[in-house]
Amino acid sequence: MNLISGSMLSDFYYSIATKGFITAAKLVSPINARAKALIDSRKTEINLPAKKKDEVRLWLHVASLGEFEQARPVLEILKFEISNLTIFTSFYSPSGYENRHNDSLIDYAFYLPFDSKNSAKQLITKLKPDFAIWVKYDFWIHYLNELYNNKIPCFLIAALFRKDQIYFKKAGENFIDVFKKFESISCQNKDSAELLLQFGIKNVQVNGDPRIDNVIKLKSKNNQLPFIQLFKGEQNLIVIGSAYKIEIETIIGFLNENPQLKCIVAPHFVDSNNISEISKLIPNSTLYSSFEIDQNRNFQTLIIDSIGKLAMTYQYANFAFIGGGFSKGGLHNILEAIVYGIPICFGPKISRFPEAVQLIDLNLANIVSNKQEFNSWLNTFIHNKIKQENRNQELENWMNENSGAAARTAADILKGFKKKN
Repeated sequence: MNLISGSMLSDFYYSIATKGFITAAKLVSPINARAKALIDSRKTEINLPAKKKDEVRLWLHVASLGEFEQARPVLEILKFEISNLTIFTSFYSPSGYENRHNDSLIDYAFYLPFDSKNSAKQLITKLKPDFAIWVKYDFWIHYLNELYNNKIPCFLIAALFRKDQIYFKKAGENFIDVFKKFESISCQNKDSAELLLQFGIKNVQVNGDPRIDNVIKLKSKNNQLPFIQLFKGEQNLIVIGSAYKIEIETIIGFLNENPQLKCIVAPHFVDSNNISEISKLIPNSTLYSSFEIDQNRNFQTLIIDSIGKLAMTYQYANFAFIGGGFSKGGLHNILEAIVYGIPICFGPKISRFPEAVQLIDLNLANIVSNKQEFNSWLNTFIHNKIKQENRNQELENWMNENSGAAARTAADILKGFKKKN
């Protein structure tokens, strides 16, 4: 997440606000785990290797895990097309770095130093990138300016814009000039591109969301979780993905009334305190980490108490409730579920997620705002196998129709890169 607010009308105010944020994070870090992780992650020195003679260096910057997953299928194409490509990836968030710094596509991973003119100059001087890719809307002005001043093309991919964002208001008008410094901007949807065009930003293409290609490829790998199949048996299974407490509470009544239904809950936070609280909340439940020992008992609910299992878990589900739609935190990734064609529902706060809005408009997903609506939704699909099968085919068609964004995005990047070299 960037640090832009209405008062930042120049580099001067931007620098002050950035320094203020860093100072505040340091002050609260002793009592705030996230702030501590943010500060501590920047203490490790970045030791970049010397650039080889024929090496082509790509600097990819992502905010966190979700943005990296959007970029990954694009990186695979670029790696294939540019044989001597080395990929340096910076992460803003510890959750992104911790989960993907060892990814096979990344040659070198590091935390992006906090944005300042000095940090930008030092990093880009050491890194010597031939081109850069930034993802979605993580904009750091000093780094972008330094790339532009050094004539290093920077491509923004999977961009997603809305009229209510600060960039398109009087207070954020400086960002219109920043956006013009990208070599090209690859947008997820037509609305984003049209909004940029209204402000005179012409280096824009509509290529779609590369996450769709990513989840299709993950599905093709056919990664299995035998414990999940053992837990499910021959019964119907609902997965509650990346859920908050309010969403877990929404489904408890249905579980109590339908003991034959199996349930998997993947909490949004998997720290020990949250897992303990959720375990107490759900009767007849066990943890994924202990299921091997307890597998002979007939538990109704399995709680995933580790990161990285959710996407693979959806393949065993008959239905899914995607978390985040009840909170400001935002809807979790729905594509990981619908790639398996399973009926999904989620809470009502989805305006920032165009794929969810589109699926609602097409009647391919459902919003549930309370326990009664959830119960009605799930009962409809449990008792109508034909409706389940139709939804499966409809979602498969939607995924296929919206695939190919990675190839289109990579083609634009290769075209722009070759033009500059």
